Amino acid sequence: MGDDCFSHAEEKEYDKSVTIAYVLEEITHYVPSMYNVVWTISSPDDLVGFIITDNQGNAEIELNIQNKEIVKLFSSETGVELHCRYYHQSSFSWTDGKTGEYIEKYKECGTLIDKVKMHCLDF
Repeated sequence: MGDDCFSHAEEKEYDKSVTIAYVLEEITHYVPSMYNVVWTISSPDDLVGFIITDNQGNAEIELNIQNKEIVKLFSSETGVELHCRYYHQSSFSWTDGKTGEYIEKYKECGTLIDKVKMHCLDF
């Protein structure tokens, strides 16, 4: 997560027939419960999906790739590493330290998930 010096890595083993949606649902129980954030879930090769939380901390998943059996999505026989990163509204706004100007990145986007998707497209 990048919030401290300790690894938050967790290793899980799944049956090859489970879907990526199932794995993302499982990840909703792994990531810290936070309100009004969007988590991106990515593999070394692809942006897999998003976990979107509301102002009560309820999580909803959205896939960025087709929902298939996990064995069909990743070619590695030894497993796949997924990375979780969160964004909140202030990830896209700040005050310029030199000019004092308020900067809002992706102000054309109406929602946080839209800003996150736009940010991911930039990379």
